[in-house]
Amino acid sequence: MRAALALTLGALLAFVPTATASGAVQRSGGLQYVTKKHDLRPGKPRTLSASCPKGTQVLGGGTYNSDSFGSVIVFHSYPKDDGDRGKKPDDAWAVLTQGFTETRKVSVYATCARISPEYLRVQTTVFPTDGGGFDEFACEPASLSIVGGGTKSAADVHIADSFHAALASPDRWEATYIARGTVARKLTVYAICAGLDLTYPSAPMAAGAMSQAVARPACPPNAPHVISGGFRVLDSTTRLAASRGIGIGPGADQWEIWVDNLDPSDPDSYTATAACTAGL
Repeated sequence: MRAALALTLGALLAFVPTATASGAVQRSGGLQYVTKKHDLRPGKPRTLSASCPKGTQVLGGGTYNSDSFGSVIVFHSYPKDDGDRGKKPDDAWAVLTQGFTETRKVSVYATCARISPEYLRVQTTVFPTDGGGFDEFACEPASLSIVGGGTKSAADVHIADSFHAALASPDRWEATYIARGTVARKLTVYAICAGLDLTYPSAPMAAGAMSQAVARPACPPNAPHVISGGFRVLDSTTRLAASRGIGIGPGADQWEIWVDNLDPSDPDSYTATAACTAGL
């Protein structure tokens, strides 16, 4: 199902990607969109990443695969330091993901730019059967707004949602977690701030019992360039399957979120969010 849609949406791409060592790069509105392809072997969760071009820093990112319900789970998606001396999570975007039954093709995406964002983070210890949320990210100075965010932990700390809480405030990123393991884990929640004028479109969606669904909030004409996205759910049985920017090019940008509803009897509702800009 997702593979066929990917072919249709691919026709929206406005530019031919440039190949680099870190992956294919598309440029639009002063942003650089990196795509790095990986083979995801079945079995244990793996961390995959896409690196920003030299001289740029990461503002957001995600991942995509062309498989169907229950094939791939995304546990965490977050900004990552690529091993330089800066010790900031500024060079790449990473995902902790797991595939089942066979090797699958997975792409990781990073949205990068030649600006210097502020990276905020909260770290805590999560105990077995614990659960909670984080929503207290304030950009400083107040002229900055949150362009993206994410979470990092082990696969047994399941992220129930991670999204732009723009309806309440433009400088909030919210995340909710549920611990499924038997040992304590470290959990880091990130928010990325930048001095950009942003618009935060959203799109609702419902996933039927034991099924997959998609939402695609679209950037408006006055802010046509997508930077990042997130998702909010109302039930802990939903799992993130894919999250990425699509249609990169003037007037076509959207953020695409795929979710799996693992509840055997009830449908689930969620909201996809995006951050869009007029350009740098």
